[in-house]
Amino acid sequence: MTDGVERLLGELGATGRLDSSGVFRVDLVRAHQLLPKFALASPEEYILRLLAAAVEARASRFSLRLEAGALCLSWDGDPLEEEDL
Repeated sequence: MTDGVERLLGELGATGRLDSSGVFRVDLVRAHQLLPKFALASPEEYILRLLAAAVEARASRFSLRLEAGALCLSWDGDPLEEEDL
């Protein structure tokens, strides 16, 4: 993770409080039915939306790389606000 994201997660975690603990179950059939409602039309749209977030954050650089089978995106600029997540 980028330093900014790690810092934001640390700050949010420090201000939060434990609500409950335990386990939960996911209905995989229902989740599969709901997935298209939240999916974008094409995989490229995810990258475009993240690039738009970087531009909105006034980034001067945007990095896209493949590491160990995972697509890694990073940029500099203003940190994301809680409502942006």
